[in-house]
Amino acid sequence: IGYAMSNGATATHYYDLGCKHGSDVSCERLGHLMFNRFDSIKDSDVTYETAVHALAKACVANVDHACDEMHATFTDSLEGPMAQDLALRDVLDACNKRDRAAGCYEFALFMTTDHPGAPTDLALAKKYFAKACAGGDEAGCARAK
Repeated sequence: IGYAMSNGATATHYYDLGCKHGSDVSCERLGHLMFNRFDSIKDSDVTYETAVHALAKACVANVDHACDEMHATFTDSLEGPMAQDLALRDVLDACNKRDRAAGCYEFALFMTTDHPGAPTDLALAKKYFAKACAGGDEAGCARAK
């Protein structure tokens, strides 16, 4: 992070490349830099939308802190509703199209908490917790009950 703070545009460029080439940790680092709004990234060509997708990808891959960071963007960021829509689309795709239990779990967890423009839906959350459980996610099993 020290390097990123002093050379943000370069760091975001390489984290973006790493993310595009399959490094989920690079995806988390890219999102972290973008959402913590380090001044040194102002010259970066990475978009906010790219960073949201990167964080969602890292979250579904269970990279440490990626899900927490993604959820924080829903409330702390000025673009929270946009981040919310993009990230939810990504975790639902991970759940429904790629059978990733972590995507199902993250969507269900989101549905248990009120967010602007997306009220809680406990019945839908239970369905997705059960789907996460069926995919082997122990936390999903505990919450599906």
